[in-house]
Amino acid sequence: MSSLWLEDPLGVRPLSAADLPLSIGGPGADIVVPGCAPGELRARVTVDADGRRVVPEPGAVDGLPGGGIRLDEESGRQTIVVTH
Repeated sequence: MSSLWLEDPLGVRPLSAADLPLSIGGPGADIVVPGCAPGELRARVTVDADGRRVVPEPGAVDGLPGGGIRLDEESGRQTIVVTH
């Protein structure tokens, strides 16, 4: 796995394969987004044979309240960027 990082309002930190998949949503998720209810999941960051991807949770409301998720890559360093 190439270098993988997470950037969110708490800062920037490295991730390992063991950290994935990451859940994104309300309190209880790996990445907590304001405006989501406790236990509510909006998306997961996963790895499969085709690479890393952000997968919306079935039935989730589109998007994140006041934010978003993107996957950036620069010089072999992939970063999951979560804004809110």
